[in-house]
Order: sequence, then structure tokens, then C-alpha cells
Amino acid sequence: MVKDENMGKRIYSYMMAIGIQMDVDSEKLLTRVQEAYNFFSEICPEEIVEVFLSEKATKDGGSEYTDIFFFSDSYLMYAKDFKSGEDYHMIYKEHILTGWNIKKKNFDMKEARRSSMMSLGLIINGKPMDIYMRAMGKNCGHLQSIFDEIILEDLKGYSTPDEWD
Repeated sequence: MVKDENMGKRIYSYMMAIGIQMDVDSEKLLTRVQEAYNFFSEICPEEIVEVFLSEKATKDGGSEYTDIFFFSDSYLMYAKDFKSGEDYHMIYKEHILTGWNIKKKNFDMKEARRSSMMSLGLIINGKPMDIYMRAMGKNCGHLQSIFDEIILEDLKGYSTPDEWD
């Protein structure tokens, strides 16, 4: 159970929106998401405002959720291979997040289709890092909004305002 009821509802709504059907495996996934959220909410000095499940394609044409990301105003938190381990990372974004790269397939950055894919990589202190958020299908739209509303907004503070007009 997620300690913050509003975030618990947000996580559940997000999972439904990207097409995760609640069955036995999905209940296990939800439990692991809740555990990761509870871990970070105890450590992060700010309210966690966003969640993202990173996924990769499987050989049978489906997808597998691999990493989970949480965002607050100043922090990026993620757990690698969160379904089977506890490998947690937390980054203070201010003056650290310096860029991004996007790879996409069948996604026009407006409307996600079943065949859409998007990968968003982060550049920390000018160096590409092994921090990738990957999305397929409906999850591309959610990753797009994280890119627009969080990543680009964070980067606006690191250049002159006339560069962003």
C-alpha cells in the first residue's frame, strides 16, 4: 500500500491508462511499484509528483517493465530492475541535468499508436548516462508529457531566457 493515498490513486490510474490489466502478475507489479514509491517517499525531502514505468520489447512481441522512475520538483529517483531487485538511485536535478536524447519509432510526439516506441536518455553533467526511460504504445504519450513538463522545464533554468522564446 502506498503511504500517500493521492499518489496511490495516481499510480493506479497511470497503470490503467497505459493498458495494464489487473491480474495476478499485474498485482505483483503494483506491489513492487508501491514498495519503490514508499522507499523514495521516505528519503525524498519533497513530494513525489510523477511516476513512469520503463519498458522494453520482449521476443514474443509484448513488453516487460524494467525500471521505475519518480519525479519531484528537484529530484529524479529510479529503481533499476525493480521487479526483482532493489537498486535505487536518486539525483538532485538542479545544475546536474544538462541535456537529453530521444529515439523514437512510429511516434510523431503527438499521438501514440500500438506500434509506437520512444526512448528518452538523460545527460548528466554533460555526459550521457545509462539512464533511459523507454516506452511502447500508450506509454509513449506519458513519456512525452514527462519530457515536456519535467525535463524541458528543468533545462529552461540552465540557459538564457531568450534561447527558449
